[in-house]
Amino acid sequence: MNRLRRSLGAKLLVAQLLVVIVGSLTLLLVAVTAGPWLFDRHLQGRLGAVPASLDAHIHAAFEDALGTALLGAVAVASATAVVISVLLTRRIVAPILRLADAAAQIASGRFGIQIPAAGEDELASLARSFNGMSAALAATEQTRTRLIADVAHELRTPVSTLDGYLEGLADGVIAPDTGTWDTLRDQTRRLSRLAEDLALVSRAEEGRLQVHPVATDVAQLMQAAVQAARPAAMSSGINLSATSRPDRMTVLADPERLHQVLGNLLDNAIQHTPAGGSVEIVADQTPDAVRMAVIDSGEGIPPEELERIFTRFHRLDPARTAVNRGSGIGLTVARALVSEHGGQLTAASAGPGHGSRFTITLPRAPARAAGEGDHVRSPVEAGSDPVHEQQS
Repeated sequence: MNRLRRSLGAKLLVAQLLVVIVGSLTLLLVAVTAGPWLFDRHLQGRLGAVPASLDAHIHAAFEDALGTALLGAVAVASATAVVISVLLTRRIVAPILRLADAAAQIASGRFGIQIPAAGEDELASLARSFNGMSAALAATEQTRTRLIADVAHELRTPVSTLDGYLEGLADGVIAPDTGTWDTLRDQTRRLSRLAEDLALVSRAEEGRLQVHPVATDVAQLMQAAVQAARPAAMSSGINLSATSRPDRMTVLADPERLHQVLGNLLDNAIQHTPAGGSVEIVADQTPDAVRMAVIDSGEGIPPEELERIFTRFHRLDPARTAVNRGSGIGLTVARALVSEHGGQLTAASAGPGHGSRFTITLPRAPARAAGEGDHVRSPVEAGSDPVHEQQS
């Protein structure tokens, strides 16, 4: 910092002093060369011919007065210029020094540093931009720290389970039967799913997630999602249905990605709906958009949680972690995928005990593209007829 002060402050001060010195020398030169000539013309115009002895005295007096006045003016102007230059230099250098100090603190890991940004000049604009960058870095660092902690927490359960079972197998305490191998496979699948979901969310947040949109029939997409979710719904005693009004709606979308979104939403709804409840997919359209809503009669969501549920690893009830074998970022993945399609994923609920509604809003396909693809190219092949009131 001292080096910055010496270099920048000294350069600014020297530059301003040079301007004062050059201006003073120019003033002296002009006064010495032009002053006597102008004085002679003025004297002759007023007095006419002047005796030589008197003329010499008048010129001597003029030159003495002119020299004294010029020297005094230059001295006062130089002193004033030095004081003003020092004040201006400090005013310019001080914000830069604060900016350099703050940048050094950020470089050392202290994010979120803010500096004063009063005024409308370039330095104030630079300070505001710096503050914005600092706040963004602080938010990113907070997210990174929380993500590391969340990933460590999510890994702990399957890793501990695997370690316990492997140790039990090695010691002969646990029998290598079908149940043991099913548990080991279940935990390894959980780890694999977590890794895949984390990679997917990271690519989406960095803008590197690729989608391949084609004209996709919404009813067939819903049918494929219902068919995939039916076994889980039946085993949980939940009524699953899908309704499309009208029966033909088309969006430009990647069918496999949207199938994944609907799968996540249906899995989430089934997990949070008790036996005897219902889960339904309803599709409708506006002049500009197509909406698909996954509606359940389950636990519901408190109003303050409607946005938080889309953050990574957020759960309404942490006690469900042992039961819920998802990665904890299914809704985060779903929103990221919908955003990549230029759409929105929102949640609504009347509160705990009143169920929830997750709505996907996507732009409608242009009329020319609507007839190009009437089938769904998804992991689960859809049937030939659009779904209207299919239930399980």
